[in-house]
Amino acid sequence: MKYFCSLIIIISLCSSLFSQTLNVELEKVDSVVTWPWNWDIVSDGDRLITVNEIGTLNIREDGVWQNIEIDPDNNQLEPRSVDVDSEGNIWIATLENGLWRYSIDGEFTNFNTSNSSLPTDKLRILDVFENYIWVSTSDSEGLIRYDMLTEESMLFNMANSDQLKINAILDPYIDLEGNVWIDNRECLSIISTDLTWTSLDFRTLAPGALINDIDFISPEVTLISADKAIVKSENGSYDRFTDDDRFNYEAYHLDSSGNQWTYYSDFPNEFLRVERDGSIYEFNADTIEAIPSEVFKMIEHQDTIMMVGLLGNQIAKFSFDFISSNIDQEKSSIELFPNPANDYINIQAAERQNYHYAIYNLNGQKIDAGTTSDNRISLHNLTSGAYILEVLSKETSQKHKERITVLK
Repeated sequence: MKYFCSLIIIISLCSSLFSQTLNVELEKVDSVVTWPWNWDIVSDGDRLITVNEIGTLNIREDGVWQNIEIDPDNNQLEPRSVDVDSEGNIWIATLENGLWRYSIDGEFTNFNTSNSSLPTDKLRILDVFENYIWVSTSDSEGLIRYDMLTEESMLFNMANSDQLKINAILDPYIDLEGNVWIDNRECLSIISTDLTWTSLDFRTLAPGALINDIDFISPEVTLISADKAIVKSENGSYDRFTDDDRFNYEAYHLDSSGNQWTYYSDFPNEFLRVERDGSIYEFNADTIEAIPSEVFKMIEHQDTIMMVGLLGNQIAKFSFDFISSNIDQEKSSIELFPNPANDYINIQAAERQNYHYAIYNLNGQKIDAGTTSDNRISLHNLTSGAYILEVLSKETSQKHKERITVLK
């Protein structure tokens, strides 16, 4: 099915030196299926992959979505997690129906208690490293390690391991060296590749003690998003990355351009924060439709941040551009004056032209738009404050964007 975009928003924030633009796009995964939501998202560089609660595997490659029914004979299939192995095969964990593999040849295989060593069919969240699949269980049976080569399973739970304090929600996060990180009740536990355990009482760092996401920055540095804190682990040393313990931090990601993306909540409000070079830009989920009211997963795919959450059968796509305003002004022959302004903004150019214009508030909401043929834009409908004014010449397609201040 063809690529389909339902909403595009551009939010601009300007300073004296730089112009920053948050590009937001809400994209339908399936143009027919609108509900329910996608639970997980993963990228293998070329493909973007999601799974939907109604039992579909969705793969986008070269800008085109494929929507594939995992089991046509079971309309109750509920995928919860997806990952890709080193061979390019896609693995899916389901709540009641075991593991599924979608091979590079396009064939589905189901692994369950009747045909494999899996101790339960009730699975939750998986992560893949080399030949191992680590997966948590949805029926509080513990944590499973499944070997794709030998097809052997190991079950870790309170009955057979004195390291575990709980059997539920043992969602695995595998670091760059193959160690498995889990939220073990009040502890952060790490299982090494040789199955040696280390644990830390996480309450000493984050009062909430509930881990929501883990981002592995490098073999030495890890950022852990939790209720009340983001915690940085560096070479085995742990420190709070945030000072404010009012918020629940649901996801964190450092992208390839050095932007820090943080999604956090302060009930009932949800926020997306982008930080670069010490500057922080914050967006309220209530004011931007493409930000989900709850994020399930945040990843980077081809220089774009992707989110799945409470968005129906859609994904949210974010990128953040930093462009020198001085360079923009040198390239543009358009000038806006006066600024600050009261009733009108004038457009000064080499000759009189026809312009489209749009005015946004600093939350990215368009509040006025129109055309002008006399190089003048009325500000009568605006109250005092700061806005973003974008003008586009109909004749030359030249665009100019600038922060303006309105004084009444």
